[in-house]
Amino acid sequence: MRGSVSLFVGLVILSMSGARAHGEGADKRAPAFALRVHARAEAVRREGLAPHDASEDEALAALAESVAKRLGVLRLDGVEVRGDPGVGLLVTGSDPAALLYLQAAFAARMPAELRIEVRPLEELTAHRASPDAATTPRLLPEAAPWQGAGDKFPATQAGFEGYVAREVERFKLARAVGQSYEPSDPRYDLVFESTVSPPSVDQAHLVEAREGKRVLTTDMFEDVHVSSDPTSNMPTVVYRVRADTQDAFTAWTGANVGLSMAVVIDGTWRRAYTIHAPLRDTVQVTMGGDRSRALHEARILAIELMGPFIPMSMRVRAVETR
Repeated sequence: MRGSVSLFVGLVILSMSGARAHGEGADKRAPAFALRVHARAEAVRREGLAPHDASEDEALAALAESVAKRLGVLRLDGVEVRGDPGVGLLVTGSDPAALLYLQAAFAARMPAELRIEVRPLEELTAHRASPDAATTPRLLPEAAPWQGAGDKFPATQAGFEGYVAREVERFKLARAVGQSYEPSDPRYDLVFESTVSPPSVDQAHLVEAREGKRVLTTDMFEDVHVSSDPTSNMPTVVYRVRADTQDAFTAWTGANVGLSMAVVIDGTWRRAYTIHAPLRDTVQVTMGGDRSRALHEARILAIELMGPFIPMSMRVRAVETR
């Protein structure tokens, strides 16, 4: 994914197809899968998704409508959501490929962090929007681009690679003895692309440490949805920045023009994309590469930026495939 997506200011308005609450033009094809999702009617009422005196059937129907609306932003065809008394929700679909996105959407538990990824200047130069982009290095103690760490690891490509390799070994050693990893240089945090695979240099990334206002979270975004670029017809992800956070977002992105914004969820690096200009109210992320792959990446990014599905606990209880 490195360098394969770009982020711009812009607004794209297109109609979206997607999930339906049961009864709205139901798909006649036999479902290829069914997800049973645990949810409680009292939680639906407590969160204001249904009237406080709604019956279980009414509360779950209201929940189904809300979930179908959220799923619609992913542009998944043939997905239906209905209340399932005693369980919560029954989600069915005619396309087996949709199952991956549905499970990811229901698994979201917390907003993602936006962290500035630390890379050597040689790498970042290729991603600069223009010669007028932000000059580097930025004022210390800002960490990106890579500014070195002590005498052994200078501000060069080789110094960066050496530091990452050394920190990965320190991370593995700390984990082997049941201790928490502490970075050698407090300006940098080490994150990995997976928490399942053994930590390796290939999956390691450096991001700026959690200091001050440099770490933002995606709960400042709303109306996240998958769309298409009107010029290239490539898949995009579009979202709006909440009005009360726009000043902070503009200041943060303006200070980091030309650098890479990483999406980090629960300490795991998911992807990074380049900030081309200060961003404020409406943002479009344009995906690159093969269109089919780009649509997949757009759906996953939208799920990551949306964060928790709705303000209540839901979990997939059973998955049935046909």
